[in-house]
Amino acid sequence: KNSEGSATAVLEYCQTLGEALNQSIQQVDKLKKQMQYWKDTAEKLSKVEQTSKDALLANFTKLRNTMVEKHRQELEELKMAHEEEKKSWNASASKHKRPRRFENSPDDLVDLGDDGKELFEKETVDKLAAGYATTPKQRKPILTATKAFDFVSAMKQGQQDL
Repeated sequence: KNSEGSATAVLEYCQTLGEALNQSIQQVDKLKKQMQYWKDTAEKLSKVEQTSKDALLANFTKLRNTMVEKHRQELEELKMAHEEEKKSWNASASKHKRPRRFENSPDDLVDLGDDGKELFEKETVDKLAAGYATTPKQRKPILTATKAFDFVSAMKQGQQDL
């Protein structure tokens, strides 16, 4: 009888151990399924985020290119208007004459140095009277956008290089 009792106890122990093991396996399977669900969700959200970024970057690129083109057109219009205005300045400057009160006595206008020679050449005085500078100014080059830039392709290329 004793050996039957111990065999029954061992059998009960094995059954209890098997049930506990089955429960553990089921819990692990359930956790794996939950982990896969969250992993799939994270991947979907990542794809949605990337799509949103791409769309935003494409819209920004389109807006930037539109604004660059508009800027270029407005700059051309301003340059043309400036050239027209400049022509009218040249025309009015060439018509510039001395006031009548000085025409009778031009010698009164000449500045003489200590040595009795004129300080300024007649050409320089005429330029200054017409409103021109006597020395040309150095102009700094203006930076302008020369072509459109595709940010989306650049970003995708950068991601592929990683």
